[in-house]
Amino acid sequence: MSTADKILQILENSKEVRINDLVGTLGTSRQMVHRAMKQLLEKGLVAKVKTAPRTSYKAVAKHKATSTKPLFHKRIFWDVDFENIDYDSKADFVIARVFERGDVEDIRNCRRYYGDEKVAEVLLNVKFLPLHTLYLASAVIDKPIEDFRCYTQRQSNPIPFPY
Repeated sequence: MSTADKILQILENSKEVRINDLVGTLGTSRQMVHRAMKQLLEKGLVAKVKTAPRTSYKAVAKHKATSTKPLFHKRIFWDVDFENIDYDSKADFVIARVFERGDVEDIRNCRRYYGDEKVAEVLLNVKFLPLHTLYLASAVIDKPIEDFRCYTQRQSNPIPFPY
């Protein structure tokens, strides 16, 4: 279990936690705790409650309960009614389209809204992704390209030799 996972577990059981408390509980260095906390802040799983010198952190609730719809650029969804997209029931479509046509900020918003587990599940089971998007998805979710359904389908259905 990584340091970030341990920190999340501690934060789920307590209201607020300071870095010094985490260092004492985990038995790791301050640098390691700060590095893990920075990763959690970037993913949107943790929020700062107070500022220095008494900075404390708390776990962020899941997206279903607290946040509104994510902010994506309209050009990603050029062929559907952008204002009426149901982000929860059409999550597979939204995640695949954001990875296929979105930029870095769109992908970050997608990962914040749906969570890394949901994004990884959808990307691993999507029927088609362009090759460059497949490599990007593989790097983002840290899975080998052979685990993707669209890659194995592409290998079993090769294109004819172009002459």
